[in-house]
Amino acid sequence: MAKYWKQGFYDEPQEGSVEITEEYWQELLDGQSSGKEIRENESGYPVLVDHEYTLDELKEMKIADINAYDKSDAVNSFTLSGKRMWLTKEDRVGLVNSINIEKQAGRLDTVLWFDAVKYTIPVSSALLM
Repeated sequence: MAKYWKQGFYDEPQEGSVEITEEYWQELLDGQSSGKEIRENESGYPVLVDHEYTLDELKEMKIADINAYDKSDAVNSFTLSGKRMWLTKEDRVGLVNSINIEKQAGRLDTVLWFDAVKYTIPVSSALLM
């Protein structure tokens, strides 16, 4: 059974439409489902093309990538005494502030509690973590 295209799909011929096979129609739909766009070529025939992102779309995608990275283990985790630890951004900011206060007060070591385990570490190392 044939399908027809004229800026959209039809089951019946439209004025100015082009005929396509049902197999090609399904191929176009499958391509669209995988992120491609259906466009017309110079003859008005539907073809699949890669989506061309606008500058705003590219900016949004990059910002989403940065936000995902900022929340990832690559940024938020560290290893202490063989144990991998993860801290939220708010926890990291709070710790840096309190450890800097300890540093200004001349303390050489600080105490970090994680999962009910006490770690005494040098202030300089704590700031690097």
